[in-house]
Amino acid sequence: AGQIRKGLDPVRAGTERIAAITKELRTFSRSSAEDPSCVDVGSVIESVPKLMRKELEARARLEVTLTKTAPVLANASRLVQVIMNLLVNALHALPDENTEDNVIWIRTRNEGTNVVIEVADSGPGVPLEDRERIFEPFVTTKGIGEGVGLGLFVCRNIVHGFSGIVTVGDRP
Repeated sequence: AGQIRKGLDPVRAGTERIAAITKELRTFSRSSAEDPSCVDVGSVIESVPKLMRKELEARARLEVTLTKTAPVLANASRLVQVIMNLLVNALHALPDENTEDNVIWIRTRNEGTNVVIEVADSGPGVPLEDRERIFEPFVTTKGIGEGVGLGLFVCRNIVHGFSGIVTVGDRP
């Protein structure tokens, strides 16, 4: 029985991976069906750490700096999804050792008529050779079974649906 269970582990892992991909694709396919409204970015950002408290506390210190911004035309639940995906990516980028040195920053600011939400971490940064591709579907820098490569793709498409843009920084 133990050998059978051990033999089925790869099947279970593969099934879970397929389920995660399907869930992300369903989420993405529904994103345009929801009407945007005026959303307070600060309120959305303040709600996300509450949803991810345990994961954040276990891996990093979160520093949030919210500048008062104009409301944006978006869907609040989709904006929560974007921020959560970015935080998950930031958590995955941080080293497993010396977690007391890990920091994630969320900042907001106005740039002209644009509202900027920045999520940064104290990890090593995105390698130059990966920066062009990280928003493509199924591209991941994580190991096999650790990520499906849809998080940033979904983020980009949600934000584009709100007439926004998502970029990656050019520094570690």
